[in-house]
Parts: sequence; structure tokens; C-alpha cells
Amino acid sequence: MDGNYEFELDNSREISEFHVEVLAKMGTKRATGNGSFIDSVVDLFELTYGEVLQPIKPWQEPAPKLSQKVTDLIPERGSTPSPSSW
Repeated sequence: MDGNYEFELDNSREISEFHVEVLAKMGTKRATGNGSFIDSVVDLFELTYGEVLQPIKPWQEPAPKLSQKVTDLIPERGSTPSPSSW
């Protein structure tokens, strides 16, 4: 695989599920310690959780947009409103 993917963007559908795959060498020893299968599973689980799952934040609806009436009242940057315009 070269890592270059091209997909046509389809905004008419929502993502309902996705899969994450992590490939790593697993230990061959049965006991615990350096090179053991159990330690390699634990290390891979901690890596996957820390890199993929922990940074996920719940979706928040965007803040509402200001109406045109309100945006007309906001002075432009760099200009100071005069007391008569209040």
C-alpha cells in the first residue's frame, strides 16, 4: 500500500461505523516479561487506547450564528466607536 487514497466525498450519508486496525509483532513467550505474549497484548492495548480512543471528544453542536442586526452593531477592528454612535 502506498498510503495515497482518493475517495469521492459523499455528504448525503452519515458514518455509522468504522474499524481501526493496528498491526504489531506479538511476543512468543508464554510467561510474563520481555518478549511475552501477554505483555505485548497489554502494551498494544495501552498504545491503541492512548493514541486512538483517549483523544476522542463528544460531538458538540456549533455555536449559533449572530444575526445580521447584531453583526451590524459590532465595530470593525481598529476603529473606536464614538459616544454619539451609542
